[in-house]
Amino acid sequence: MTYEIIEMLICLGEGFTAEEIKAETRKGEIVYARQLIMYFSADYKTDSYAVIAGELGLDHATVNHAIKVITNYIDTDKVKCAKINNYRRLLDKLSYFSQRAIDLEKMLSPLEKEISELEQRVLNLTIQIGFLKNSHLLHDGKATIKKEAVECAETIEADGEQIKERFLSHNQVEEGKQGIQADTSALCKM
Repeated sequence: MTYEIIEMLICLGEGFTAEEIKAETRKGEIVYARQLIMYFSADYKTDSYAVIAGELGLDHATVNHAIKVITNYIDTDKVKCAKINNYRRLLDKLSYFSQRAIDLEKMLSPLEKEISELEQRVLNLTIQIGFLKNSHLLHDGKATIKKEAVECAETIEADGEQIKERFLSHNQVEEGKQGIQADTSALCKM
């Protein structure tokens, strides 16, 4: 979870832009939104209090105060408590989906490398087939050349199947990432 994600969610939920939140004002609604951002940033340990406060142009003591204020709302104000709990659920879901996206990225990287290696093998085998078809120096007789060409073609076909399987697996991972991104967008619009 990052400060930016928390800020974005609270800004969307409270109806402010990031610039409005960072502006020097003491309007109650904006102060409350700032306090929510600081509370959740501290709760999710995105950074030190000094860094969190610095994002809003404040000092670290303000983060301590925000935590106390929001904790008090949770204990005493049912309406604000429900809203705060709703933000927490959304942030938990965003955190989960962010972690899944990271995990999918880790899965994708070796698959992309393997696909690249298989594509290179197919290219090399294709070159070998072309060479065998045009080569009169390596083998005497059409039967030997034809046999080796058939073997190369079979190898290319097998490698092609591997590439196809890996590509399908890669596409499933990509579809999973797109699903996570759609879910994240939907959550942010709530």
